[in-house]
Amino acid sequence: MLSRRFADEDGALFFFDKANPQKGVQFTRPSNLFVKRHLYSSERKDGSKDASLESEFRDLEGLTDQIIRKIIEAARRGQLPALSSEERRTWDLFFYYQLKRSPEAIEALLGDFDFDSAVREKFELYEKYFGRPISQKMRDDVQSPAALKRLRQSVIVQVMRYQSPRVLKALGEKGLGIVIIKKARKSFVLGSHAMVKLTPPEKTPLSDPRIEWWLPIASDVTVSIMASPPPEKLVDSPDDRHIRSLNKLVFKQSRIIAGRSRALIASLAGCD
Repeated sequence: MLSRRFADEDGALFFFDKANPQKGVQFTRPSNLFVKRHLYSSERKDGSKDASLESEFRDLEGLTDQIIRKIIEAARRGQLPALSSEERRTWDLFFYYQLKRSPEAIEALLGDFDFDSAVREKFELYEKYFGRPISQKMRDDVQSPAALKRLRQSVIVQVMRYQSPRVLKALGEKGLGIVIIKKARKSFVLGSHAMVKLTPPEKTPLSDPRIEWWLPIASDVTVSIMASPPPEKLVDSPDDRHIRSLNKLVFKQSRIIAGRSRALIASLAGCD
């Protein structure tokens, strides 16, 4: 839904994958990139998949696709999109999920969490509360590699599905800053972890008026949350240095970056 808006005139995307640096800059179609099967599906004990969250995200993306088209078309005319209250709520929900749903964000959240130790701790609490030991068979079943993998994926799905009222309220109180590149030879890149946080050095909550989160939605358009009012604002076209800085931040935090320019992707990846 996003990646096709970063393709070149022939509908191709140039990309670089940090997991396979020896392949250098490659090209593909948008439908083949940023794809990870069952990332938001949990697994039942019988091995079947619960893909309901995947369906929810697909429906949300369908609604958001129309809003993104509206934002981009208005920006290219030098106008504001004038989103309705319903469109803004949909956009905020999409933006909220983009903050946490990338593989990199999930890994940052759960990468160091020791599920095996957590399960042992729950066993101890169970035995203390009920005053009887848990059978070795149950321990083996629950702590098997397959069971722990299933547990971890279940936690991921629960965390992804959860909607924080506090965060959504903070987003709803923000304005939208819309940036468009006017130079034909310059462009934004899309990353597997596309959200870029710009904030003062100290840790700041989302409600802080100084905080900015940027999301490229096309090769020439980026949307940022900003202090409000106004609810929407066209931001001056960034200079070359700011475009480069944003692209470098996307590359730094993403495993995969993609864009319409082979030269740009090669430059960011150090392949030029």
